[in-house]
Amino acid sequence: MLTYNGQFEQELMKLVNQEIDNRLNDLANVVAITDHATYSHRAGIIQGLRMVADLCEEAGTVLSER
Repeated sequence: MLTYNGQFEQELMKLVNQEIDNRLNDLANVVAITDHATYSHRAGIIQGLRMVADLCEEAGTVLSER
C-alpha cells in the first residue's frame, strides 16, 4: 500500500504527463501556431514540464537511496 506521499507523487506525475500530452496535441495543431514565437513559447512549456517530471523522478531516486 502506498503512503500519502507515494500517492501524491503518482498523481502529480500523472497530471504532469497528461499536461505534456495536451500541450503536444496543441503544438501539433498547425492552425494554432501563428508564428515562431508562439511555437517557441509552447515548446518551452513542454520542455519545462518534462524537466519537472525528470526532477520528480530524481527526487524519488535520492530519497530511496537514503
